[in-house]
Formats: sequence, structure tokens, C-alpha cells
Amino acid sequence: MGDQLSGGEQWMLAIGRALMTNPKLSILVIDKNLAALLEIADRHYIMEKGRVVWSGDSASLASDHELTRRYLGV
Repeated sequence: MGDQLSGGEQWMLAIGRALMTNPKLSILVIDKNLAALLEIADRHYIMEKGRVVWSGDSASLASDHELTRRYLGV
């Protein structure tokens, strides 16, 4: 096996490195399973091209069908 990281692993590493300067965050979960995330997370952030384009709580995300369709394909 090679020592290279996959694209997803490289992205997670970059996010982890960026978060090291902000200790207020305890846990970061990145997943495509929206239903599971709505149950376990307090806050949600949608990023596009490296910028946060939306942030809010689970109820707000679940109720905004246009947002979830546009960014999450749900």
C-alpha cells in the first residue's frame, strides 16, 4: 500500500489542521447522511468551494427543503 492519502483523507486533514487553532470545537462530523446528522449534531454548516454558505440548527436545516435539495441533493 502507498503512503498517500485519498482526496477525502487530505480534505479531512486540512480541516483538522485549520481547527487546531480554534479549540472551542470539540467534535467535527462530516457525512452525507443528513438524517443521522440531524439527530446527533447541534449546529450544521454547509460549505461550498471552501466557504460557509449556510449555518444553523437541525430544525432549520430539516425544514429548508430548497437548501437541502440545492446543496445536499436530498
